Amino acid sequence: MINNIIELFDKYKDYEFIIRWADDYALEGAENVPASIKRKDVFSTYKEEDDPDFGMIRIPNLDANCLLQNNDFIPIDENIWYKYEEATPAGYYIFGYPEDLQKPLSVEKSNELKTHILKYLYCCIPVEKVEYNNAEVNKSIFKNPNDFYGKLMLPLGGDGPSSIKGMSGSPIFSIEINDDNFIYRLYGVLKSWDKTKSIIRAEHISKIIEIIGSY
Repeated sequence: MINNIIELFDKYKDYEFIIRWADDYALEGAENVPASIKRKDVFSTYKEEDDPDFGMIRIPNLDANCLLQNNDFIPIDENIWYKYEEATPAGYYIFGYPEDLQKPLSVEKSNELKTHILKYLYCCIPVEKVEYNNAEVNKSIFKNPNDFYGKLMLPLGGDGPSSIKGMSGSPIFSIEINDDNFIYRLYGVLKSWDKTKSIIRAEHISKIIEIIGSY
């Protein structure tokens, strides 16, 4: 998703355009706030096919303060991967915004200005971890044995997305049960998938932490 924003900046660098943070604030007309980010605030590691599909946005203080007025907006910090090596996950989930669930709401025209309003619905898909030496992992597609591999546990289609296209860069969370409490950790970032077998590949959190530390 970060790469999509970078492409937007680069494609329309000679034009003025507005990006907004959609935080679904529960007040009609205030469901989002203007984003004051610039191209320099956006960072991505993805330049070639084998690069990690990971990026970050430096959120300006004004934007952050506006978002934090929404009590339903709960930011996460480095605790999300704290002691990840001690994790004993009971399961894994991908959260993201597949292209299938993108819904055009309206197109507004005013003089020479055209505004496209889109709504993205997110989905949560359970994943079963798969070892690299598993016969279902296509070694001609997936070459790094140190990455995270998993199998999608829900059939695509029906009321949900028919594909996870567009979810590259989405977080994968591990879930643990500890004394009747749920503990979740950021475990990886989705990179690619083999749609013939519903096998996904993700950058492991150790690689992501390394990237964040060098930013």
